[in-house]
Amino acid sequence: MFITLDKKTLKIALVIILCLALSISSFFIYKEVVRSANANGIVIVVDAGHGGTDTGVSGRNTGIHESEINLAIAKMLQDLLKQHGFTVVMTRDTSAGLYDEFRPGFKMQDMNRRKAIIENANPKAVVSVHQNSLGDRSVRGLQVFYKRECEESKKLSQLTRESAQTLIPHTKDRIPSIDAYVLEAAPNAAGIVVECGFLTNPEDELLLSTREHQQKIAYALFVGLVMYFSS
Repeated sequence: MFITLDKKTLKIALVIILCLALSISSFFIYKEVVRSANANGIVIVVDAGHGGTDTGVSGRNTGIHESEINLAIAKMLQDLLKQHGFTVVMTRDTSAGLYDEFRPGFKMQDMNRRKAIIENANPKAVVSVHQNSLGDRSVRGLQVFYKRECEESKKLSQLTRESAQTLIPHTKDRIPSIDAYVLEAAPNAAGIVVECGFLTNPEDELLLSTREHQQKIAYALFVGLVMYFSS
């Protein structure tokens, strides 16, 4: 029995096949990169943004908080890095924030404590995990920012974006620089801020609330770091 496909259906089928082929090839390329990584003596700080009463942005439909997504992805990334020999320092590994009380000035206390952790760690790279928001609910996708006027940070951000584009829908092409207090704590380290998606976008919100998508993001960040230290 023969099945006849119209041109539109055939075109869609070919696009799906091509996407699958690219994903599979990327997986094997990254697998080889991971296998060849030399993590000996490399310290990486993973910074999960917000925490405690400071929950960050919240999803309108699911009610999920940015702080809990940040922590989930950060811990998944920590596990991947440790499994492959990297030394990982977390700015926080619980749901609590890094401040004593939620009162005026709490944010600066939180940021100063993150900065102190990063300075003491003397890392080769810093990855700060966040979620985005915007009044325009149609905007979605992961975006990587890098530490301003730092070529190593720009390189890490580009490699991270490349790995993310194979796994994360609507990953942004543009990689802007940013002045981020936590990144300045390690002047000799490559530093990036990853806005994993927009909790103000219904599609991103739904994806970000799932463990499967969080794992994809963590893996994309992991591969970006491995490619950076392998290059």
